[in-house]
Amino acid sequence: MINPREGHCLAAVGDSYIYAIGSRLYNTSKTCEVYSIENNCWGEKPELNRNRYLSTAVTIQQRFIYVFGGYEPSVTDIERLDTVNNEQPAFWELIKVWSSSLEADIKYWFGACPISQSDILIFGGKKDGASSISSYIFDTQQNQITKTGSLPNKDTFYQRTFLCKNNKVYAYGYENDFAYIYNMQTKTWTKKWDYLHVIKSF
Repeated sequence: MINPREGHCLAAVGDSYIYAIGSRLYNTSKTCEVYSIENNCWGEKPELNRNRYLSTAVTIQQRFIYVFGGYEPSVTDIERLDTVNNEQPAFWELIKVWSSSLEADIKYWFGACPISQSDILIFGGKKDGASSISSYIFDTQQNQITKTGSLPNKDTFYQRTFLCKNNKVYAYGYENDFAYIYNMQTKTWTKKWDYLHVIKSF
């Protein structure tokens, strides 16, 4: 990597690129860089608007990277990078959304998973040392956040990968040895004790 990092988040764009975003090594950081799998090299990308570490990144439409939360910025200060637009120099767009409940519930270590071409499910996480059961849906077209069904128990999802398949989101908790399943039709969560059984069911 070009910059040493710790506490950063990662986002993949297709099968070609991996973005490394933010850091807390030495100082909190706005830096961003991208790894080209084909060329086996790193390149610098534009800085973010906010210093970020322990943030969460999500890619939608194999094009837009959204970065949420982290230790320093407000959780409603969302940033977006268009990785494809060649008509102007790339930049991180700062999107300010209003959600008093999201502000009160979480700040870092939460999960996020795209559930459509425009909606992102946000769930769990921590704020002021307390874990959360809350879940939200971020509509990237309207830049609006709405609350959805709560997790069965409090949990965080630090450095976790999620799967969206057959109108369900599958997540594995960081604090508890549970597999969580979000049903997109009923907007409810369930949990399973046997994570390996859940994986084998795919």
